[in-house]
Amino acid sequence: GAEIEYFLLSRNADGSVSVADTADTAAQPCYDARGVTRMYDHPTTVSTAMNQLGWYNYANDHEDGNGQFEQNFKFAEALVTADRV
Repeated sequence: GAEIEYFLLSRNADGSVSVADTADTAAQPCYDARGVTRMYDHPTTVSTAMNQLGWYNYANDHEDGNGQFEQNFKFAEALVTADRV
């Protein structure tokens, strides 16, 4: 399949950005279930939308950076998959 990786951030009052989950401070948070659990509503909402589009989202996890997530979905033909990514 294919995967998208992204950082989930919040904008601060001064215009800077920070990790949306302020408790996500581990030195190596990769695949930490606590990070996914704390932010559960976000990957669940995205997963539901992906599946409604017919993308077949089959995995979600916290990646190696603070605030970094990954969502995996079934690949399609090359141009279709490229458009989805």
